[in-house]
Amino acid sequence: MQTKYPKDTSRNLIKNTFGILFIRTVARSIGLVNRILIARLYGAYLVGIYSLVLSYLQQILLFVKFGFDRYIQIHFAIPNRPQHKISLFKTALRISLGLTLIIIIIGWFIATPFSINVLNNANYAQALKIGLVILIPWIILEFTKSALVGNKQTTLASLIDALLPSLLFFIFILVEYYKRTLPLYNSILLILWGSALTLSSIVGIILFLRKHPLRRSNSPTPKDFLKHSAKIFATDWLAIIAGTLITTLQGRYCTIGSIGVLATLKKINMLLGTISQSIVQAFSPYLGELYHKGNKRQLTKLITKGTIFMTALLLPITLIILAGTKYILLLLGKDFSNWNILFYIVLLSGFIDHVTSLFGITLIMAKKQNELIKISMIKNIFLFITSILLLPKYHIMGAAITEFLGIIVERILLTIYLKKFFYVQATRL
Repeated sequence: MQTKYPKDTSRNLIKNTFGILFIRTVARSIGLVNRILIARLYGAYLVGIYSLVLSYLQQILLFVKFGFDRYIQIHFAIPNRPQHKISLFKTALRISLGLTLIIIIIGWFIATPFSINVLNNANYAQALKIGLVILIPWIILEFTKSALVGNKQTTLASLIDALLPSLLFFIFILVEYYKRTLPLYNSILLILWGSALTLSSIVGIILFLRKHPLRRSNSPTPKDFLKHSAKIFATDWLAIIAGTLITTLQGRYCTIGSIGVLATLKKINMLLGTISQSIVQAFSPYLGELYHKGNKRQLTKLITKGTIFMTALLLPITLIILAGTKYILLLLGKDFSNWNILFYIVLLSGFIDHVTSLFGITLIMAKKQNELIKISMIKNIFLFITSILLLPKYHIMGAAITEFLGIIVERILLTIYLKKFFYVQATRL
């Protein structure tokens, strides 16, 4: 029997979905403008320092969150028990901030020797120290977003997590460039991004407290809390290790400028990701419904049609970007003008990744998380081994090729599992 939803609920779902997509599309567009601006105004060298440190911060952030953000999101979605939700939020924030402070203290002591002896470049040291401090407002913002999403305030969550930081960063970039209020430190871009995150986290926590005022309540013991969140975190640990090692290899064997070039080109390629994510979000409820009804034939058709539709939509855009490569690189500045081949590899990687993005979401909707964990483990091990083999010889080109091969391996494994569980033939895709 087909489930019927009230008309008001359907309208609200459609309204919220389009609102979120609009906000995130605008935020990504501003993010793209920001990357072009910092590439032109500050050059590939400072962008490279900013990008490598940001990559480290993302791995550390994943560790210190320890799955708490998703745990909060799940519990805030449960009706009633407001005091229990607040106690969870406070406990999670205390544990994560405690871990962060420990990492900041250790990081400040080892940043300089790590930069000199491991990354072979002392210029990273100051940026790493500044970057570690940024983790504090970043964690607060992440947890606030998770609580708001769980409480069905998804539009507000998108505003404070996606749009506001990008908009503030854009303003700070322009003000700083024309006013020159700060010396031209290696960490100047991190200072600007950290300022944007700090203001966004303050706005977010104020809006959160208006809805959920903090009162005295019995907090769950850290032991019980860690026990539950550790199950969620179990899917992240290998990605953290692999991501950190690969970032370190890039920092050691690639020049700072080339790291900035690759990061900027990948950001431009994310334009395709905005389109593919919108389509995935539209398709995913239907994929889950067909799986739970046991209608594998229709599920196969939907995956095939979705992949064909994605290809038909993204292929012309990719070809237009490909034809305009010369002008795009000139727009970014003189540091980027000779990286045509690198851009082609990044563009091809992104195209394959985005047109096959329904593969992964199908396994998620079918609750095949164990299979996704296996695929993630194989992919991360492959990426690490390939990085060791390619980066010392081919440098940044080796990093781009590694990511391309990683996407191919992941998609092959996803196709095998789709065939196994849903009888989806690779030839149809």
